[in-house]
Amino acid sequence: MRGLLLEANHLTLGRLGRVLVRNINLAVRQGELVEVIGPNGVGKSTLLRVLAGLAQPMAGLVRRKDCVWVGHDNALVETQSVLENMRAVLPPSCQSLFLGKMACHQAMLQALDLWGLGRVLNAPAATLSAGQKRRLALARTTLAPEKLWLLDEPSSALDAAGETLFKQQLARHRAQGGAAVLATHGTPAGPGALRLELAAHQPGRL
Repeated sequence: MRGLLLEANHLTLGRLGRVLVRNINLAVRQGELVEVIGPNGVGKSTLLRVLAGLAQPMAGLVRRKDCVWVGHDNALVETQSVLENMRAVLPPSCQSLFLGKMACHQAMLQALDLWGLGRVLNAPAATLSAGQKRRLALARTTLAPEKLWLLDEPSSALDAAGETLFKQQLARHRAQGGAAVLATHGTPAGPGALRLELAAHQPGRL
């Protein structure tokens, strides 16, 4: 059986004391993709933040493995360069041995080239376009060792080529035993995706 990476039971979500959605139940295993859908303001971003441990539910319980979180703001340090922002997600093993450092550095360069950022390695993140910032946030995600990705509208600000690349990298992540939960307004991000539909004050339906 594929390993369980995330489990949420009987979640009630709210904002400023107001209930958004009740009784969400969710289990995510290796290789799975769950797309959270629903109208604006229903609680998609709130759910992703609760699953990532960045906010507390009004009721219910979340258990998860280590995860990577990408929200609307990309979590970049604007004054640091593209390369410095990439280094922030490297595991401690990349700092231990010379050969390990070299391999990790090469992996960073390959990821940045893949995402079309190879020419702006030393540029401060603040100088990037919105699309480039999103590409950098997603490049960091693909480099991180965690198996569970929690992504809030990951294709926002991406052009068509960037969205295609994201879908390819998501498929690769799933094939390697990873899983993802993402909020989306668009077309399915991958084959076999499960959909969790949120409706105001109603149970989440998977």
